Amino acid sequence: MEDTYSASPREEKIVTSQCKIDLHIHSIASFSVDGDIVKNNTEQNLSKILLPALNKESINLAAITDHNTFSYSMYCAFKKLENKGSLKKVLPGIEFDLDFLGKDIHAIFVFDDSNELLVSQIESKVNKSEKDSKSHNCLSRGAISALVDSIGINFVVIVHQKTSIENSD
Repeated sequence: MEDTYSASPREEKIVTSQCKIDLHIHSIASFSVDGDIVKNNTEQNLSKILLPALNKESINLAAITDHNTFSYSMYCAFKKLENKGSLKKVLPGIEFDLDFLGKDIHAIFVFDDSNELLVSQIESKVNKSEKDSKSHNCLSRGAISALVDSIGINFVVIVHQKTSIENSD
């Protein structure tokens, strides 16, 4: 079967070869959720601990996606490690706890980094966001929509959960 897809002249190919990614990295900013697991995941340890681990696995693209928060200073420190070994691109991201049909799920939002001013404003906008007290500090569908609209940056969402949505636990 012949491939019928052809890129328009205006399409920019971002990924032109195989790329290994890790978009689910937590830092000390997730300590309240992850506890001691992240205690060494500090800005000072990015080049000593995280970068060697990413290079060992030949990771090309990565994002720190802390629980319900964004640390602009952590992002900037990580961004400085681009082109050190296999790591070619660092993107801003957040792992949000969301209420979906009354269940808590996790959704990783990875944002476009092309507008540095907008990226620099993510932290303050996330800190101002309203959690739904009825759903264990998860964001409701309306709250996450309002938040990403206020951030104003294109994003990709990856949803994951530890148990089935039908599970009663």
